[in-house]
Amino acid sequence: MFRLFPHGELPQWACRLRISASGLNVPEWFRFSLPDGLWLLAYLLIIDGIWGSRRSFMSLLFLTILPIAALMTEILQWAHIVPGVGDWMDMACYLLSILIFLTLNKLFSYEKRR
Repeated sequence: MFRLFPHGELPQWACRLRISASGLNVPEWFRFSLPDGLWLLAYLLIIDGIWGSRRSFMSLLFLTILPIAALMTEILQWAHIVPGVGDWMDMACYLLSILIFLTLNKLFSYEKRR
C-alpha cells in the first residue's frame, strides 16, 4: 500500500489522523476481529452486486467459498490443525457479517418483488 504514495510516505492528513487515533483506547475485538468481519461483509456485498439477482452455480460458489474458508480457518485453529489462535471473537464477527448479508439480501429481494 505504501508504494502507492510518492516516496513511500503517507499524506500529511493520514499521518495526523494516525497520530490522533493512536491514543484511543479501543477494545481488542474492535481492532483485530471487527475488520476481518467487515472485509467478509464487503466481499459478500460486492459479489452479490456483481451477480445481482442472476443466481448460478458460479455466483453461489463465490458467495459461499470465502465465508466457509473464514469459518473453517477458525475451527481448524481451535483444533490445532493450522497455526493460529482460534479466536471466538473472530468467529462471532464472521457469523455476524454473514447474518447481516443474509438479512440485507432478504430485505432487498423482498422489496424488489413488491
